Amino acid sequence: MLDEDAYQDARAAHARCPCIFERALLRGCAQCDASARHLLAEREVVACAAPQAQARCAALRQHLLENALFALKLTHSASALPYAKEIKVQCGGLQGLQLALSPDAPGAPINIQGLVSQALERYHELRLLPFPDILKALARFEPRPRR
Repeated sequence: MLDEDAYQDARAAHARCPCIFERALLRGCAQCDASARHLLAEREVVACAAPQAQARCAALRQHLLENALFALKLTHSASALPYAKEIKVQCGGLQGLQLALSPDAPGAPINIQGLVSQALERYHELRLLPFPDILKALARFEPRPRR
């Protein structure tokens, strides 16, 4: 059996710049030009190849979380969310952002860095995104049912 603390130490050493949207990438909700996948102890780890891109993604996730508290039935933003709520924030939030930016292209593959760049180009700051529209998709998103 793998010692979880040793795994976390190895993960931190291996992926010094962890991907903020790792769960969305591993689930297949999105892809990213700045991501690099690695296998570590029979698990897949996603790192970010660009620290500047990681900072933009961290800011986007924080804005998504802050605006989605009611939809997630939370009273405050926690640094670590349960898996299902984190998937809602990541996958649902990215789908909502894509729909807000390109309503005529639903279902198109989501490229996170392209989406963030497009959002910054249009709104200049992530805090100015149309969160009411984004949150509709986030609230509708359902993670896979448990087996």
